[in-house]
Amino acid sequence: MGYHSEAESTTGLDVLRIIGNRHVQDLDPAFVYTAFEAFLLGQIYSTLVTYDASGGRFAPALAHMWEVSEDCTSYIFYLRKGVRFHHGRVKTSRDVKETLLRLKDQNSPAMWYFRDVIGIELLGDHRIRFDLSRSNRFFLHALSSIYMSVLPYDLEFNAARLSGTGPYRVINLSDDVLVLSAFDDYYGISPLLDQVEIWSLPDKWASVRQYQLPEAGELRPSQAPCDNNSIDYPALGCRYILTNFRKKGHQHNLHFRQAMSMLYLPTALIKELGGNRITPAASFLPWLSLQSDWSEPGIEEIRESLQLSGYDGGVITLACTARKEESEEAKWLQRRGEAAGITIQLLEYKDFNLDEIIGQADFVFAEEVLEDDWQWGMINYFVNTSNHLHRLLLNHQLAEIGQAVSGFSGLDEDSRSRLLEQTESMLRDQAWVLYGCHLNKRAQLNQSLFGLHTGPFGFLDISKLWIKSGFPDRSGL
Repeated sequence: MGYHSEAESTTGLDVLRIIGNRHVQDLDPAFVYTAFEAFLLGQIYSTLVTYDASGGRFAPALAHMWEVSEDCTSYIFYLRKGVRFHHGRVKTSRDVKETLLRLKDQNSPAMWYFRDVIGIELLGDHRIRFDLSRSNRFFLHALSSIYMSVLPYDLEFNAARLSGTGPYRVINLSDDVLVLSAFDDYYGISPLLDQVEIWSLPDKWASVRQYQLPEAGELRPSQAPCDNNSIDYPALGCRYILTNFRKKGHQHNLHFRQAMSMLYLPTALIKELGGNRITPAASFLPWLSLQSDWSEPGIEEIRESLQLSGYDGGVITLACTARKEESEEAKWLQRRGEAAGITIQLLEYKDFNLDEIIGQADFVFAEEVLEDDWQWGMINYFVNTSNHLHRLLLNHQLAEIGQAVSGFSGLDEDSRSRLLEQTESMLRDQAWVLYGCHLNKRAQLNQSLFGLHTGPFGFLDISKLWIKSGFPDRSGL
């Protein structure tokens, strides 16, 4: 497939190929907001602490211990000694400080989480203190996020030559493939695979991510998944439609958006299209969606909303990507619109590239996959200026969201949960977001792969995967 490594031979190594249907986006921790890229960065870099979703607590990572003042305005971290970056230098507290300062220098959207930091003091090579201007009970969540992947201060950031302290190091990065090699000096439990190749083959592959071994021969789509070579995992999040307020049109009218929401009915999606759509969504969080009343509106109710909106029969442009499930939903919605009297035309665009359609589309398909740390995932959706929501809402709408979550970090866990629910209800009640279905993700696996553990965003944790060979032939004994 065009990849050859002269520096390292794969002979005798355990190598895994992961095949996806889109190119890997920019791997800069300061700006990452797509799930797969954040997952990959988590294999290359480390953070001070990690969040254990199963126990709802934080675990040591680069820091083996930490202390928090009673009023949550001061945090001290004690760093592991002897931890090395991929380029060989030992990590120190200065790397942590410079990582946060880089977020500020780069005007990263992550600075919302660190706006309370008024001082960073190095208490030696292995101790660092953060002082905050006000009580912040969410600070550990921010430090465990992918944004605070600790970078070496002595290397200028280069996406093609990333150097972290994670279990894998980058040995090749091109448009088609990212190659990761196990880092022998990793401070944690060493990965069991020697090398992982992430191949990007858009427009040629199914949406199912595939995990293959080089012995299988040339890269090609697997056969239809069966019970012993596939794994399913429900994604925390959903597919949905965003209203584009940056373009003039009927979508600015609440009654029209409500009509579109009734058309894009999750229960009907599941009934008529099925597939990986598992439950109807009224929130990004499945447990909140379960509380919704799913009565099905009739055509007359939709037409009544259209009449109240003053819709004149003009063309409504709906943007979607070429991904099979998304395109399928768009065509389904187009047919339902025709029955209700709405003329919908479809506009295809590339993943994450709103620039090409932002002046043309009235509504845009999107998909959100949240972190295991769901509070972090939700607040990041509301405040991350890089995502689609912030590109399509108007400034006064964004100001409303910003005002609603302004005191978020100082609240306890239960209060934060209630605030997130209230903020999301604003998006839902105003039909800025039209929810579709919660999705089941599927990965196709080689039958020799073991150690199947889902990591962040529901992806298989490649640092725990291993290849099991069969029993040797007894004839040679």
